[in-house]
Amino acid sequence: MKIIKLKYKEPPSCPPGSGNFTTNIGRSYATIDISTTFYAIDNAGEVFSNVTAGLQIYPIGKSVETFSASDSSGNNVTCTVEINVRDEEPPACPPFISNFNNDPGSDIATIFFPTVFHPTDNSGQVFSNLSTMFYPLGKSEETLVVTDSSGNSVACTVEINVRDTEQPVLNCPEDMLTPLKENETVNIWLPMINASDNTNDILIIRPHPEDIFPVNLGVGDFYFTFTANDSSGNVGSCTFRITILDIIPPELDCPPVYTVYTNPGNDIGRVDLSNLIKATDNSGEVEIHQILRTNYTIGRRVENYTASDPSGNNVECTVEIHVQDITPPELDCPPGYTFYTNPGSDKGTVDLSNLIKATDNSGEVQIHQTLRMNYSIGRRVENYTASDPSGNNVECTVEIYVQAKIKHIKLIKLRQ
Repeated sequence: MKIIKLKYKEPPSCPPGSGNFTTNIGRSYATIDISTTFYAIDNAGEVFSNVTAGLQIYPIGKSVETFSASDSSGNNVTCTVEINVRDEEPPACPPFISNFNNDPGSDIATIFFPTVFHPTDNSGQVFSNLSTMFYPLGKSEETLVVTDSSGNSVACTVEINVRDTEQPVLNCPEDMLTPLKENETVNIWLPMINASDNTNDILIIRPHPEDIFPVNLGVGDFYFTFTANDSSGNVGSCTFRITILDIIPPELDCPPVYTVYTNPGNDIGRVDLSNLIKATDNSGEVEIHQILRTNYTIGRRVENYTASDPSGNNVECTVEIHVQDITPPELDCPPGYTFYTNPGSDKGTVDLSNLIKATDNSGEVQIHQTLRMNYSIGRRVENYTASDPSGNNVECTVEIYVQAKIKHIKLIKLRQ
């Protein structure tokens, strides 16, 4: 019996032309094994295909795959399928930082949501219905609708807390400089102090200026600080200085002339003006810059004295100082002295220069008489005077004897 093998000429049939798939969770694609999803069939029941087996990645949207199929009789067909990957996953609301600071100088906050609100979506594309919004101080609630490119949407409710971080502004007066003229204090009246805040709160200034001013101030620098709190607890402050300037010079009382005498035995006088020169000042502090106790030599001099207070005010006075010498010289004279006539003369040379000595505390002394001269034979009394530059004098008396010098005559006895 002869076996006849039939050869079919009918090619395989392609599968349905499209398929719908959803994205993997959290992904912008779907993983699909088209070898198990799209396959051709044949009347012979046996089909061979070149479709790659295993999972393949397909992005959101439509993709087209083409493959060939053949049966055991060699009949071939080319199949084209459309793969439609749909995103059915809504966006995710992000964590939201809800604390914002007020705009400078304002009681609102401007929030640009694209920079602070970052929702996510598996597709990578997301859109919000809010852009720039304005919110008052305190807490507000906002709902933002977020949509992805496939039309999936979610409503995100966020809490917005606008904080006031701006300090109140206090305006103190400019620093004040006031001279002190006659009185020991200056009366300062109430200055103008203003406070403002971005919240328009009614601010209370502490301490209250009326509790401090008017005030009597003495010489020096005085600082006054004022503060104010707004309803958010922000504290502002300002400080200003009041300087009371002392322009009154000290009073300096000096004697016009001061006389002192030399110390015994020397030419120096101890000058002590500490109880005579007196300085006073309205500040209570005064300094005399010169030394009031010192030694001066004999003579006359004019000294200037200066007194100053801590503010630099000065006053001067002049004192004429006399250091007087009232100590007479010391004169040492012999009470009497004998001289002899010069050879061949009836006069003798009297020389007292080594016998009469004068000293003085000033170091300068003068004997006014001649200490060396010729005298005739006989007795006489001479007065000698010594004086110093201050006119102090001392005298002494010397009894002077001038005798003839006796010649020794050698007698020769004559023989009788």
